[in-house]
Amino acid sequence: MKREAIFNILLVVVSVVVGCMLAEAAFRVVLLIKSPERFAKGDTTKDLPAIGVYNRSLWEFDRECGYRYVSGDIYLSHVDKGQVTSCAKIPTANAQGNMGRIKGNWEDADLKIAVFGDSFAAFVTLDNITWPNVLQDVLEERLGRTVNVVNFGRDGMGVAQMFDLAAIKLPQWKPDLAIISFITNDFARARFWRTVNVIDGELRVLAVPEPIEKADPNNSYETFILHPEATLEWCRSMSGKGYLDRVGQEIVDKYLRFRQPESARLANPFDLRKSFLLDKLLKGDSYYSDKYRENSRWSPHLAVDSYDEDAQTVKSVKFLEALGIPYLLVHLPIYPEAVADKEYIMDKKEEGLLESLERLTGKKVYGLLDFVKRPVEKPERMNVNPDNYHPSLWGMQFYATAVAELLISKGYVTGGPRTR
Repeated sequence: MKREAIFNILLVVVSVVVGCMLAEAAFRVVLLIKSPERFAKGDTTKDLPAIGVYNRSLWEFDRECGYRYVSGDIYLSHVDKGQVTSCAKIPTANAQGNMGRIKGNWEDADLKIAVFGDSFAAFVTLDNITWPNVLQDVLEERLGRTVNVVNFGRDGMGVAQMFDLAAIKLPQWKPDLAIISFITNDFARARFWRTVNVIDGELRVLAVPEPIEKADPNNSYETFILHPEATLEWCRSMSGKGYLDRVGQEIVDKYLRFRQPESARLANPFDLRKSFLLDKLLKGDSYYSDKYRENSRWSPHLAVDSYDEDAQTVKSVKFLEALGIPYLLVHLPIYPEAVADKEYIMDKKEEGLLESLERLTGKKVYGLLDFVKRPVEKPERMNVNPDNYHPSLWGMQFYATAVAELLISKGYVTGGPRTR
């Protein structure tokens, strides 16, 4: 009797386990059919997105500022669906160490403005134009004054680190006005440093959470794929050939091994460490564990939910207050927000950080949709291409014109030459 009872209990346990496994498997199939974009694709060359590669790093380590841009020739190649598809020489740092053109003389300008931001400010056309460059032109035309805008945009930088950089640069440059510009994703970005290392014989540029020049690969993220042999000559020789040589195969291999964290965070339908069904039942989100799972790598998101809780941000804000150089906070709406005619599309953490930023600084964050004609006509023109929300030349004009309208309508800048 005892043996029979044990057998029955085991049978029930096995039945429950098998039932749960079948339910989980069925739920994963439903998710795959319903939302295939939420899952990692196969690792075959044909399934991968276009891979960009530089022949050398655009960035180098800077203990104080996080990183700095380099000058000199750097070539960008793209590998897509098993072949090299494009080749270009990319703009690098100007004489000030920033991205974009330099027009006019800082010292002689009637109005001097410093712009801080992320990749949207640092993003350049092949003619070396950024939206802060366009802002300079728009303000000069509208104000009838000589204007000089210096662009301290740094790709990947979040709001907290922008304040740190402003605290470093503003005492050096002493502008009449500073603009700290950001997109919604910047609110929760953690501070980082970039460093170029050779690891196991491979040239790599890594983002790290501390100002340490020698990176730990297990506590860092790949910034961009580098391959010293991906020169302009190599790219042109392989362009459109329909196959990849050794260098091309090595580029694909590096991408697969060191892919960006956005790709790595996609859900894996074969992941046995989590239950999509349990996440749905307990958290209301089938992908909950993918967002918060602990791993060996540093999380590139702020640990705090309020800037008041971040000692370095508080220190930088207080320093800017004592410095006395006026500054304003500007939100750049990106394409999905313009399409929805909403200044922000954000989660709860970002909402809390926005509120705390205004509380800590005592300043209103200006949204640019309040300074343009709404709804935005043909908002797709904002994007450099359909898969990239960084600003096209039209998008740069859109941001610059809106910022100029903000500055003029709110009285931050006025017309006429400086009294000397």
